[in-house]
Amino acid sequence: MTKWNAIWQNSQLYIERLKGVEIVLNGLDEATKFVSRLEVQLAASDNMPSEPEALRRIHDDLVEMQSTMQMQQGIIDQLADEVGTVRHLVVKSRGAVNATLRKHQDVDRLEAEVNTVVTRWS
Repeated sequence: MTKWNAIWQNSQLYIERLKGVEIVLNGLDEATKFVSRLEVQLAASDNMPSEPEALRRIHDDLVEMQSTMQMQQGIIDQLADEVGTVRHLVVKSRGAVNATLRKHQDVDRLEAEVNTVVTRWS
């Protein structure tokens, strides 16, 4: 019976790990697309005009962009938190591996990608 319980606990751990990875990958994709759209919008902006009406339009566009960014901030924050949770679950589920071999290069790469998006966001 203890063998069955150990198998059950490991399977639950792997399920949690897969759910966490899915959340991170979906969030990473969404955040990357959003940040890229913002970068394109900002890069496409012309020089500042001197006419008041044109300045007002640019100001309105920037205020709208800022509002959208504030709504997306939670996704970026959740992404950063969730990648830490994935790291914890991977370490826990790979606990049987010799400590000198625990590199988790897959999680390192995932964290690097999330950090890149967070840096671009900032």
